[in-house]
Amino acid sequence: MSEIDYVVTDLKVSQKAIFDMQQLLNLLKSWSTSHKYKFSEKFYQDIEKEQEAKDIKIEVQCERTATDYLLYMIKFKLSVKDIKNVQITNHNRKLKLNAGTVELSFESFIKKDYMDKLENKPVLKFFRAIYDKFMIGDKLKDHEKELKDETYEFYNEVKSFLNLYKFEQDWAYFYNILKIILTKNFLNSNYY
Repeated sequence: MSEIDYVVTDLKVSQKAIFDMQQLLNLLKSWSTSHKYKFSEKFYQDIEKEQEAKDIKIEVQCERTATDYLLYMIKFKLSVKDIKNVQITNHNRKLKLNAGTVELSFESFIKKDYMDKLENKPVLKFFRAIYDKFMIGDKLKDHEKELKDETYEFYNEVKSFLNLYKFEQDWAYFYNILKIILTKNFLNSNYY
């Protein structure tokens, strides 16, 4: 059986947000494929609730071969509660989006000897332990750092995506207020 070294555990994003569910799923898939990870959905559940709301749960596993001996794995669980369809106006355009509470948790780990070549015999298992400790110990730390950096990059992209519509809505709101204030000040001034 392969040995697993956890690199990042319990990294979470939780936010009540307005977002595009399809674009969020596309972001998760495109990030994985652009970083050469194999994206595989392990679990999907869609629960209908009252008042056109529903809960969605998705578990995904992304894996990439780092070497013949090491496999990078990033797992994430996406849970969206009380998701509803909403329509907002942004820059005089009507957008159909989703609103709900998004929870996304990440964990990443490295699988050593993921093809189980050295697990069959106790002697090979002993040599694998020596190989891990003395031969590639420093390289393993480099691999752990690389996977950790990629996991946090993934996490930050999702966080940025979830804040995207919030920022645009806040900006549009403040822009409209600023426009009203400037118009009133200009009309009350002696410049015209």
